[in-house]
Amino acid sequence: MRRLIGGVLSGLVLALVASSATAVGAAADSGSPAIGTYTVSDHGQGGWTGGPLYADHTLGGAGSISFSTPDGQVVYLIEPLSWSWYDAQDVTLNFNNIHLQGPAVFGSSFPLTLILPVSGTPLDACVQPPNIGCTTLRVTIH
Repeated sequence: MRRLIGGVLSGLVLALVASSATAVGAAADSGSPAIGTYTVSDHGQGGWTGGPLYADHTLGGAGSISFSTPDGQVVYLIEPLSWSWYDAQDVTLNFNNIHLQGPAVFGSSFPLTLILPVSGTPLDACVQPPNIGCTTLRVTIH
């Protein structure tokens, strides 16, 4: 579990800095039944998103990324796209992030993929040392 969560956080930073692939959008409400939910919530500045996992493998919900820079507040909209099973206990969540305000430090948009455990309970993942910050993660399948 520690390896997976550490990999998620490392992958998040890498995707934010280095990703340039184009993401394909999913419908806001797929019309498919919800079979689960997801939540990703930084403690403090960072990203927050959550919503349903639909049976047709699209994601619902919404979120944002927000943090301060010397040049002003940066805000990106998190657009949920799709999900899939990564293995028997983890899922892959795919998002597109669209620049809304402040310096476009990651460009006008960027894709983000997270691999998260299906735990049904909140898990706190913290980057240390130094204590860069913590993120609460939860994925539940009904």
